[in-house]
Amino acid sequence: MKILAISEFYDPDPAAGQRVSEALTYLAARGHTVSVFASRSRYQGGGAVPADERRQGVWVRRLWTPIRSGTGMWRKTAASWTFQSVALLRALVGRGRFDVLLTVSTPPMAHVAGCWVARLRGFRHVLWSADVHPDSAVRLGLLRHGSWAARFLEWLSRSALRRCDAIVAVGRCMGRLLIEKGVAPQRVRVIPMWHRDELAEPPPEGAIQALRSRLGLDGAFLAMYSGNLGRMHGLDELLEAARRLDPTPGLVLLIAGAGAGLEKVRGFAQTRGLRSLRVRGLFAEQELGAALGAADVHVITLDRRMSGISVPGKLYGAMASGRPVVFAGPADSEAALTIQEEGCGLVVDGAEGLVAALGALRERPAWARELGERGRMAFLARHTLSHRCAEWERLLRQIAVEQDAPRVLNRFGDFACSAAEIRSLWSRLGNGRLQTVTEPRPEGAVTRTGLRQESLSTRAPLPRGYRWKLALEWVAALAALAILSPLLAAVAAVVALDSPGPILFRQARLGRGGRVFTMYKFRTLRWDPNSRPRLRPDGSTEVSGDDGRLTRAGRWLRLGWDELPQLWNVLRGDMTLIGPRPDEPFHAAYYTTEERRKLAVPPGITGWPQVLGRAEIPWKERIRMDLEYIDHYSPARDAWIAARSAWLILNPRRAGRDA
Repeated sequence: MKILAISEFYDPDPAAGQRVSEALTYLAARGHTVSVFASRSRYQGGGAVPADERRQGVWVRRLWTPIRSGTGMWRKTAASWTFQSVALLRALVGRGRFDVLLTVSTPPMAHVAGCWVARLRGFRHVLWSADVHPDSAVRLGLLRHGSWAARFLEWLSRSALRRCDAIVAVGRCMGRLLIEKGVAPQRVRVIPMWHRDELAEPPPEGAIQALRSRLGLDGAFLAMYSGNLGRMHGLDELLEAARRLDPTPGLVLLIAGAGAGLEKVRGFAQTRGLRSLRVRGLFAEQELGAALGAADVHVITLDRRMSGISVPGKLYGAMASGRPVVFAGPADSEAALTIQEEGCGLVVDGAEGLVAALGALRERPAWARELGERGRMAFLARHTLSHRCAEWERLLRQIAVEQDAPRVLNRFGDFACSAAEIRSLWSRLGNGRLQTVTEPRPEGAVTRTGLRQESLSTRAPLPRGYRWKLALEWVAALAALAILSPLLAAVAAVVALDSPGPILFRQARLGRGGRVFTMYKFRTLRWDPNSRPRLRPDGSTEVSGDDGRLTRAGRWLRLGWDELPQLWNVLRGDMTLIGPRPDEPFHAAYYTTEERRKLAVPPGITGWPQVLGRAEIPWKERIRMDLEYIDHYSPARDAWIAARSAWLILNPRRAGRDA
C-alpha cells in the first residue's frame, strides 16, 4: 500500500506533528510505502531541518513556502494556507502514484483541496480530523457567527467532508458532529489518540526523584498540566484554579507547555506573584517518562465551547504514567467519557471543581493510587500506539482495497430500473463482467438492485502532460464560471419560466476509474419523474430534435448551452473541460475490455467525437474516437476542440445530438 500524507507539522515537532509521525512510522515499519509533505516551518521554532530525508522509513519532503509560520495568529494562518496550496499542487502534478491520500486537519481546511486532488489523481482520500474547521474559529470568536465568511467556509467544508472516502475523528463527540454536518455515518471512523507503548513502563524511581529535586519539588504534592497551550484549552479556568490554590502549603501546580497561551500563563504568574504556580516549556523527549511519573495528579482542561471540535490527546500520556487525571471541561467530550468509562480520574466543572478535586486526591493518596493504576491498566489494554495504529492500518487497507475493488453501481441515471430490465440486462452478459449485488431487506420491501463491475476501475497512468491540462482547465473553469454567472442566472430564469419542474437536470454518470458522480445540466425536457431513456440497440441513449418532450427553451439550449452547469462538475473534480463524454452507469454493461480504457481519464464537457458529428456518429464509434483521443493526447488537439466547440455552439443551424 502506498500512502501520501499532507501535514503541516511533522517530527521533530512534538506537539502538532508527533502523532502523525508515529502513525506513519508504524505503517512504514509494517512494509507500506509512506511519504509525507510537511512544512519547513517549525511549530515551536528551532533549528533548520532537512528539506528531504528518510526518517524512520518514511520519506519526508519539507516544502518551501513564501510565508513561514510565526507567533501571530494571522501569520500562522497565512503560513498554513500557503503550505496547503504548495503541498496540494505538488501532489496534483507529482509523478508518484499512491493508493491513499491522507490529509490532516493542520493546515485547516486541507480536506477541501484534498478532495479535488484525490479525484483528479484517482487516489482514495482520508481525512484525519483532529480539529473541526471552521467551527473552531467561529466558537473562539475569530470568525463572527453568521458572517458571509463563516457561512462560505462552512459550506465549503461540508461539501468536501461529504466527498471524503473516510474521515477519522479522534473522539465520539467529534464523530457525531461530522455526521450532523451530513457525512454518511459509514464513512466516519472514531480512532482516538494514543501514547507510545514504551512510556507505559514505569521509569526508575531514582530518575523521578532526581527530576523532582532538580525542579525543587521534593516533598510537594505536584499537580501537572503538560502539553499544548492553545486558545481552545480552557486556560482561564486553569489560571483561576491556580489563583485559588495559592497559597496552599505543600501543593504546586506545574504548567509545562508550548503554544500561543504560554506567554499568557507566564505573564499571569509573574503579575500575580503566585508561589504555588510554576511555568516552564515542554520537557525534553528523553525525560518525558520521568516527568509524567513525577506528578501526583495530571490536570487537563478544555474550553466548553470546544466539545466535538477539539479533543485533548494528553490524557493517554497521563494514563500511561499510572497517575490519576482531573479533567475540567465538557462532560460529553472524548476525554470525559474515557475517564468515566475507565475509572481513572475525575471530571469536574470549572475552576472551583478543579480545586476541590485536587484537594480530595491529596487527602486520599490510596484512592489516588487506585485511580492511577486503573488508568495504566486501561492504557495497556486499549490505548497504546500499537492498538490505535493497528486500527489505522486496517482502515487504510480497506480504503486502498476499495480503490481496486469493483464499483457498486446502484443508480441508473435518474430513472428506476424494473426487475425485468435488470434481468434483460443480465441476460446479455455472456462473459461474467457484471454481477448482481443483493442486500438483506424485509419481506415485501422495494428491491434495490445494483450492478457490480469487476474491472471498471483502472489504475492506468494519465497521458503525459495530462495533469497540467487538468490543473489549467480547473482554473479556466473557475474563471468561466465567474464571467458567465450573469448568463447562467438568465438561462436559469428562462428554464424556470418555460415549463414546470426543476431548473437543473441531475443524472448519475461514470467518472474516472468507474466512480459514479452526479452530472448537472439545464433541464431541456418536460419534467416526468417516471420517464425512461430511449435505448439504441448498442446501448446508447437518444433524444431527437423532434422529441415531443423538448421544451421551447430546450430547443436552443441543446445547441450546447445546457452543458454550462458542468463547469461546477469541473470545479468539483468530477470532470474536465475537454475529454471523453461520460456515459450513464448502465452503459458499463456494454463495454468491452478495450473500451474500459475510456475510464482512465476524467470525462469532459466536450470531446473529440462531439465536434465531429455528435449524434450522427454511432456510440461504439464515439468510444473508439475517445480512445484515440486518450492515446494521442496533445494540447494542440485540445485547442482545436475548444475552438470547434465554441463555433458549433454559436452556429444555430447545427441540429440533433444525444444526451
